[in-house]
Amino acid sequence: MKDDYIQDIFSIVDKNAVISQMVLPFVAVGDGNNDAEMIEEAEIGIGYGGVREIAPSVLACASHAIYDEKKLVEFLERL
Repeated sequence: MKDDYIQDIFSIVDKNAVISQMVLPFVAVGDGNNDAEMIEEAEIGIGYGGVREIAPSVLACASHAIYDEKKLVEFLERL
């Protein structure tokens, strides 16, 4: 980053490829449309709205929705 702007992108994660390599069951956390497939495949899918609103596609498939960072950490620690 330079002056709060991204300068270079070295790689982009293909979440579908990552999902196919996961040992089941797994937990997934996300907020955007690009996270919906990953959250749907997870044993526990968490829509996290601490930074921005959770996308409707995520809310439609998430088993949980959490809007506070501290609560998210507490929940993950209990798992």
